[in-house]
Amino acid sequence: MISLRPSRRRVRAFTLIELLVVVAIIALLIAILLPSLRNARETGRAIVCGTNMRTISMSQQMYLNDFSGVYPYGIPKPVSIVDHPQYTGWGPGGARGYGVPPQQQYWNLHYLRDKTIWVCPSDETPENYAWWDYNVHPDFDASSYMHSEQVAYGVSWWRHRVLSDDDVKVPSTLATMSEGWHVLNGWTWARTDPKDLLHVNPWDIRTDWWHTDTLNFLYADQHVERTQVAEARYNIRTNPLHLDPKHTWK
Repeated sequence: MISLRPSRRRVRAFTLIELLVVVAIIALLIAILLPSLRNARETGRAIVCGTNMRTISMSQQMYLNDFSGVYPYGIPKPVSIVDHPQYTGWGPGGARGYGVPPQQQYWNLHYLRDKTIWVCPSDETPENYAWWDYNVHPDFDASSYMHSEQVAYGVSWWRHRVLSDDDVKVPSTLATMSEGWHVLNGWTWARTDPKDLLHVNPWDIRTDWWHTDTLNFLYADQHVERTQVAEARYNIRTNPLHLDPKHTWK
């Protein structure tokens, strides 16, 4: 006789332990993949940042070509002391604070009229840039790149004249610019390394973002190179007149 009662098939469900195992596996995969994805994203940002620097390097070269090899200058000294082809850096009554940063100089000369080029995608606060005595920048309220203090300030300060490309020893090892929140780097590139506290006070570190412990540097021969910040103090020069990267004065 055929039974008219419906058949009852037993549907097997996941047990709580099996669900926990699946969740644990997914969490483990996420933990493994996230750092790689984060590093890949930061690498992409570093590439964009390096491209920005290469664009800026063209402006630097045009400036050198147009002003007989003189680098962008901003030290606040009167023209009677420092002869410069563009401006003196002094305000009314000899007041300081009227220096023009390279960003604004390139803009004024129509070398580079895209302000977004001056912002690194990893810099979350480019509007916090410290202009110091380079306060004449009406077209700029943000930046992510800082210049060698020796190139833009130091040589003119203690030699009482501008820096020319003829003065630069081995341009391929002299960095004229890096990433940072201050118009000048602070004498050596140790200021880019947050772990170099033996040589730099923590409040003097002038970079607050990094591309996985690296930064881009623009050199005097116009090439751009991404370097570990821990190596910057020892391998990248900031003084154009000396070959020792740690040499900071005259």
